[in-house]
Amino acid sequence: MAASTDADDPSMLSFHSIPSFGKGAIQCFPSNVSNVKQRAVQHFKDVLQCAIPAFEGLFPDSHDEVVHILLFCLAEWHAIAKLGIHTDNSLDLLSQATRCLGQQLRKFWDFTCSAFRTMELPGKIAAHQKKSANLNSAGAGTGSPGARLKAFNMQTYKLHALGDYVSSIKMFGTTDSYTTQIDDADKDEDIQDDAGKDEDISKDCNSDVDDSDDCGSDSDNEGSAFKF
Repeated sequence: MAASTDADDPSMLSFHSIPSFGKGAIQCFPSNVSNVKQRAVQHFKDVLQCAIPAFEGLFPDSHDEVVHILLFCLAEWHAIAKLGIHTDNSLDLLSQATRCLGQQLRKFWDFTCSAFRTMELPGKIAAHQKKSANLNSAGAGTGSPGARLKAFNMQTYKLHALGDYVSSIKMFGTTDSYTTQIDDADKDEDIQDDAGKDEDISKDCNSDVDDSDDCGSDSDNEGSAFKF
């Protein structure tokens, strides 16, 4: 995607106009999705689920179709890959979705990416300029850099590893068994549960102490009640 310095970028306005949905299902988008820092898995998932209507009409017809099919393939693959229960049929669907996604990624790379001159995002440009200014002040700089070309890279581990998901699920189980993602709602519930358990434990401890005191008095009274 080409980076735009215009605050009225249509894609950003489209995301920002999408309302929240459900209890944490789709959260409200910021005014500029591309410049959000400290993004979590939930943010990427929301963007993926809402990308098709947000990107509608941004490209010429020939490229618009390629982008929409790619977004659909990404959403389909993600929906199948994150299932909590898998069968042989669902893994066959995931394998088929992976092949379709790979074909569409190559088509997007060969056809659409070559037709557009894409640049770095404004946030990256500002970071480069800040770093260059620090180097210049230290006497080791080479001038202030401008916007750099930023092409879509197919040679990444994330894309390379897509073909290993089916075999990994067969070997290790579903992805939710070893994912590092924990929803905020689950965190809050766990904290509340732990607090309730701690309170119950403290009550039990206090009651045990009282019971031990009673047992001690009974043993003193009966004398040989606990002797063999």
